[in-house]
Amino acid sequence: MRLIYVYMDSIPEQFIKVCNKLRKYVIPHKTNLKKMRIGNESDGGYVVCEGLPEYDALYSYGSDDQITFEKEFYNLYGKESYVYDHTVDAITDKPDYLHFFKEGVSYQKTHDMDTIDNHIVKNGHTDCKNLFAQIDIEGSEWHILNSNFRMITNFSQVVIEFHLPIDLVQIVKMETIFDYVFTFMNEKFVCTHIHANNSPVQPWLDTNFPRIFEVTYVRKDLVTNVEVEDKPYPIEGLDFTCAPGRADLQLDYWMKK
Repeated sequence: MRLIYVYMDSIPEQFIKVCNKLRKYVIPHKTNLKKMRIGNESDGGYVVCEGLPEYDALYSYGSDDQITFEKEFYNLYGKESYVYDHTVDAITDKPDYLHFFKEGVSYQKTHDMDTIDNHIVKNGHTDCKNLFAQIDIEGSEWHILNSNFRMITNFSQVVIEFHLPIDLVQIVKMETIFDYVFTFMNEKFVCTHIHANNSPVQPWLDTNFPRIFEVTYVRKDLVTNVEVEDKPYPIEGLDFTCAPGRADLQLDYWMKK
């Protein structure tokens, strides 16, 4: 694969416009809740908020046979995990509290995928209001976070890894999708954390916005004292590089006028 580094003086004006929009959509906030880390001190671990009502269950999308998050979630809360991934055949050394489905997630049902709403119904969680979701589905997240996801508020906390295309033209073409997805999420949730995945080549570092980024959301009715974060990320002791041996990416765009 040929990688192209793009510097500020050559980035198209439309691309800058889209990046500026993304920076306004994804702004981390301080709240009354403390933060903690669950999972690996590398890729697969995430910064989440603690102090929420007792969880009902964990829904995990895109495991890639890596379940450190699910294991620690069970150790902390004693709750079962429902893991969906159509790209692997099974989970190695699967514990009894983990339910694995060789099925992907999409905005509609297909032969090997289904919607999160349908998963919730099948698992008997329709009336649950404190589910936790961990979503890392390599770019497909843009197609499931919309008004067809009617049970999104059944989740009290959601962690999503967002993936932007490496092609700058594609990013510009997806502007309307970005508008819809982040408006949809921000209407119902507060962004409490963002961390840049340092694994891929970042062809637009000058825009101070990463190509792949992990975002933590908490449902609005569960947080108080919401204020825009006043310090840069990553946070020492909570954030860790996704690719060890490569420097983490510094983010502070929400602090700039």
